[in-house]
Amino acid sequence: MGIKLRLTVMNFLQFFLWGAWLITLGAYMGATLKFQGLQIGAVYGTLGIASLFMPGVAGIVADRWMNAERVYGVLHILGAVALLEASKVTDPHVMFWVMLLNSMCYMPTIAMAHPV
Repeated sequence: MGIKLRLTVMNFLQFFLWGAWLITLGAYMGATLKFQGLQIGAVYGTLGIASLFMPGVAGIVADRWMNAERVYGVLHILGAVALLEASKVTDPHVMFWVMLLNSMCYMPTIAMAHPV
């Protein structure tokens, strides 16, 4: 498989993963878990919080201590574990922290998947 095709597949999977849960999460929290609007908004706000500092932190780790591909893989595995745990959560406060952890793992991978 050529590099162009591998990068295309990686980019597709990068955003497919995000879109698989991001769109339906609000409806799940509202209808199934009976979270209030402010609680749902706080969970979605974790994406912005993690976007502020985690790409820089992960970039430093990838530049100094670990191979960028390894950091990318580890972050996706940790994010998958966080999403698995989020599926078991019923408390809005716990959901906030679990999704913050997931966002802290996922947001740096966007920058890592799109090299300049």
